[in-house]
Amino acid sequence: GGLSLIRGREKIEQGREVAATRGEAWILEQGGEGGHGACKVVLFEYVAAPTSGGSPANPQQRVRFFIAISRSTHTVPYLYSADPNLQIEALQAVLSPVLNEQGVGLVELQFRRERPGWVLRVTIENPEGQDPGAGITLDRCADVSRAISAALDATDQIQPAYTLEVTSPGVERPLHDAADFRRFEGLVAKFVLRTPVSEGPLKGQSALVGRLRGADEGGGALLEVAIRGGVHRQALPTGDLKLAHLVYDPAAGATRGRAPAKGSKPAPSGGRSARKKNSE
Repeated sequence: GGLSLIRGREKIEQGREVAATRGEAWILEQGGEGGHGACKVVLFEYVAAPTSGGSPANPQQRVRFFIAISRSTHTVPYLYSADPNLQIEALQAVLSPVLNEQGVGLVELQFRRERPGWVLRVTIENPEGQDPGAGITLDRCADVSRAISAALDATDQIQPAYTLEVTSPGVERPLHDAADFRRFEGLVAKFVLRTPVSEGPLKGQSALVGRLRGADEGGGALLEVAIRGGVHRQALPTGDLKLAHLVYDPAAGATRGRAPAKGSKPAPSGGRSARKKNSE
């Protein structure tokens, strides 16, 4: 899936040309927690430049090879589609007024292929305060699901059959950007880094748990971590973050530690969810 032909050439070093004559495919990275990246795999034909006399390149100088370019398929960390034919930002633009009308905020929007087939997962929250799951009941998820389904039926943006899942973020809400770091300042959070801390008392650590202290001028997280003899404030640039989420803290209450209500249907994120199958 996801195969599309490439036309044209592009210059590279040493006066040679590369012709992408076969096509490209997108492959979701499976390694690592919370990874949202992908690899573009392209089959190139590497052709030696013609000689000064204008003679065509010898066929033996043609070498075909694969190149994999790791990159992100989206520009916003909470948006992701495993289907390259779906413009996830355009889908967000369709859903935003629907969610605003329903009085909920968007935490994550993901379109993935899972064991039952394609799943469109819309994670919603109470956009005010530090308890994102407040008021996001199973009935509320069902109401939002019906509103989203109607909007999607009208725009027909998603081609394959899929299951729509509207869910709350649960007690371990993901953290994505400076706005999240500032909103949940004072709460306990976990950060997993792409590379370990290079210096200071936390040197060598790549998984950190501490209290959020907002964001720095560059938009990165400020995390206060307990160390022997006191605490250490560590700056965590967003580009170094592999995973970040709130941590269940039973001593605090609300999002700071309120467990899901008894009888609620758990979603993959630990909150509540409503599911609906959509067939094309």
